[in-house]
Amino acid sequence: MDKLYVAYGDNALLMTSLLLEKTEPEAGLNRDAKILIKPNLVVPKPWQSGATTNPAVAEAVIIYLKERGFGNLIIAEGSWLGANTISAFKACGYESLSKKYDISLFDTKHDEFITRSHKGYDFEICETAFQADLVINLPVIKGHCQTDLTCALKNLKGIISDKEKRRFHSLGLHIPIAYLNTLFKNVFTIADGIYGDIDYEEGGNPIKMDIMLASFDRVKLDSYAATLLSYNPSDIEYISKANDEGVGDMSLDSRYIEYLNEPTLTNELKHSSKITILKKYIDEDMACSACVGNLIRALYVLDVDGALGSLEKKISVGQGFKSKETLLGIGRCACKDGLCINCPPTSLEISNYLKNKI
Repeated sequence: MDKLYVAYGDNALLMTSLLLEKTEPEAGLNRDAKILIKPNLVVPKPWQSGATTNPAVAEAVIIYLKERGFGNLIIAEGSWLGANTISAFKACGYESLSKKYDISLFDTKHDEFITRSHKGYDFEICETAFQADLVINLPVIKGHCQTDLTCALKNLKGIISDKEKRRFHSLGLHIPIAYLNTLFKNVFTIADGIYGDIDYEEGGNPIKMDIMLASFDRVKLDSYAATLLSYNPSDIEYISKANDEGVGDMSLDSRYIEYLNEPTLTNELKHSSKITILKKYIDEDMACSACVGNLIRALYVLDVDGALGSLEKKISVGQGFKSKETLLGIGRCACKDGLCINCPPTSLEISNYLKNKI
């Protein structure tokens, strides 16, 4: 069974390198293998918006592969309907990355498409991606207005035609996303969770999470990512369906999850007004961004559910509460009742804990 690897921090270049060195996704490939790097550039917005993949993640992949003798590399993406992929390459920092490392940029919207089928569903797939020896999938861990989560599985939607993207929406997204993933076996994912949007794929309300995930198992990775957004993985239909179709395993058995380092105190980025409002419910003292980010996502879920107004006291979080009494806290440092002691607790664990409390 493929393992899931977790790294904490806010240096995307170093974290990606750490994950690559641990996982060695290129193992077994010839040096002339064709490797396609697939970021999430859904719109022409910089990564700080919470919508797109930090170019430092792709840069680390390029450096890692070139140092090991791989030169047949391509960065490929097809932005969402109505967006211009070339503009996204430029706005998101990939045009300069292409020039720096002499890597081709490829707009999948203009590729030749081949048709492949699964259980009666036909898919128009970008031929360049389908013929790659390895696809390195670089999604952002973020919310989505229709599917709640977009990450590893859904990011492959960028390698189908625009006509097919329209059809996916008419079919409800979940089943076609799961079935599309059955057609790709050679996919390794590094998910950028440092600064993803709290609820919307186009960005605008990002929250600093300081986490990255890596695995050959897209289902396991998305299942873990779902808990970071306060979702039960089984409630996201395309994850369950992909699990049933044998794309991967959605169980989060701790034996198959490896944490490569510990969360640390990291620099904050500018928050949106929505995040600033939610932070008013937090009493923070030397907290790691992973804890605070997961807590903010949990508070967002409580707000959507109409339960946030019942919260009568601030929630303590951070190392500064280790020796202090707290009325309500999360994480090992601030939680005194023994219920929420994982460090860092996932957003799903926090939201369930707070719902019980209020």
